[in-house]
Amino acid sequence: MQIRKGKLVGAVAALLLLGLAGCGVSSTSTGGAGNVASIPTGGATKGVTHPVCPDTTTTVSWSSATSAQLSLAQPRATVTVGQSVEVALPANLQWTYSPTSGQGIVQLQQPAGYYDASRQSCIWRFVTLAKGQATLAYSRIAVCVPGTKCSQVAMAVPLDLTVS
Repeated sequence: MQIRKGKLVGAVAALLLLGLAGCGVSSTSTGGAGNVASIPTGGATKGVTHPVCPDTTTTVSWSSATSAQLSLAQPRATVTVGQSVEVALPANLQWTYSPTSGQGIVQLQQPAGYYDASRQSCIWRFVTLAKGQATLAYSRIAVCVPGTKCSQVAMAVPLDLTVS
C-alpha cells in the first residue's frame, strides 16, 4: 500500500510540473503575475506583440536628464522642487497609471507611458511642482499568450516620492 501512495504522489507531481511548463512562456520574478510572455528583441513571440506600453510609437528625446528614477526595484525616491522624476516599468506587463495622492506636487509629462527599447521599459516622466509626498499609483496585469491560462488579476504597484 505504501508503494502505491508513493507512485501516486510522484505521478501527480509529474503532471503538475508538465502543466506548469507553459509551452515556452516564462514568468517574471516581480510577483505572481502568472504566465507572462518575455519581451522579444524583434517583434512578436508566441502570438503576443510587444511591447505593451500605453504608447509604443513615440520616440522621445528629453532636453534634460532626470534627477531620480522609480522602478519596481527602486520604489521610493526623494527629490527637490523643480526636478524631474522618471518611472521605468517592465514592458512585458500591461501598466495603467492612476494619480491617487500628491495632486499638485507632481505633473505628468507627455508622452506618458512610452516605450524605451534600450531599457525594454514603459516610461512616465514627472516634474515636481511643490514640497510634499506623492504616491504614483500603477496597476499591472499579465500579458497572456493566446491559448494559455493566465491570471488577469490587476496588482497595485505604488511608487512613493518625497519632494523637499
